[in-house]
Amino acid sequence: WSASLDEYYRMMRYGAEAVKRADPTAIVTTAGYAGIRTDIVNHLRAYTYPDGKCPLEFVDVLNVHYYSGRKPPETATEDGNAGVTANTTFVQDLRELTAWRDQYAPDMPIGMTETGYDSAGPFGTTETIQAARLPRVVMLCLASGIDKVFVYRESGSTPSMHACSGLLRNDFTEKPSWFTFVTLLRQFRNVKGGAVRLPHADDNVWLMKWDAGGKPLLTAWTVEGTARLGLDLGTCTVTDAFGAKLNAKQTSDLDVTAFPLYIRDLQASPAWSALLQAHEASEKKRLQRRERALARRKMLFDFGGTK
Repeated sequence: WSASLDEYYRMMRYGAEAVKRADPTAIVTTAGYAGIRTDIVNHLRAYTYPDGKCPLEFVDVLNVHYYSGRKPPETATEDGNAGVTANTTFVQDLRELTAWRDQYAPDMPIGMTETGYDSAGPFGTTETIQAARLPRVVMLCLASGIDKVFVYRESGSTPSMHACSGLLRNDFTEKPSWFTFVTLLRQFRNVKGGAVRLPHADDNVWLMKWDAGGKPLLTAWTVEGTARLGLDLGTCTVTDAFGAKLNAKQTSDLDVTAFPLYIRDLQASPAWSALLQAHEASEKKRLQRRERALARRKMLFDFGGTK
């Protein structure tokens, strides 16, 4: 869309109302915004029609896109596809996006209808890095409250922007990401949305706790490189990113890499209890910081034009 957002919203209402007249049960989404920051999506409620309504009232699903390009999703502050650089990370922006939804449209699902990784070309890295990061970006979205994630794309290996983001190559042979994505799907078959990040002494290590049919599923990976889990969670089942299973008797010496591990059948142990308690304490502090920030007095200064 090359015109102004105001022009888009005027056109969008005609289309949205026509769709609902034709089929009241049809689902209408917003445009697929390139970027997930709230200063982008907030136009949905800031723009007003002559009758006082806003575009947010004419859609059923919030629709966003995100690509971190060559950066790891956990620490990325740039969305190359949207041409946006910020001082907040992808994960922080996800959290703010779902908080915005909860405040202004609490029943509205969010669809990440485009995300993925180019495995070559000016926007990409390698097939190996794509295989490591793709499951992670999906998990980060789901953990933050995104309802559905669409991976772009099924096939493609031409080394130009997004033409090589397929899980299959042009000849339909499988890239490594095909297998790591299949493992994610199998492991998440009975997982409910939403997860919490558990604390670890090494910031490079990400531990996420999920509800898998009433039982905990722990996912573990590094942003980059290799680290030791360093936590004895007792006997459990460990599945690597490619689907290989290990019946572990202890996990302290478990190597954690950029390829996610899926840890199930966890038993009650001091280390597991300590992890959960540490998370509760840090989450309480985070929410208190957010409440203090929201309560602060804000002022907007106009320093004039650009000349």
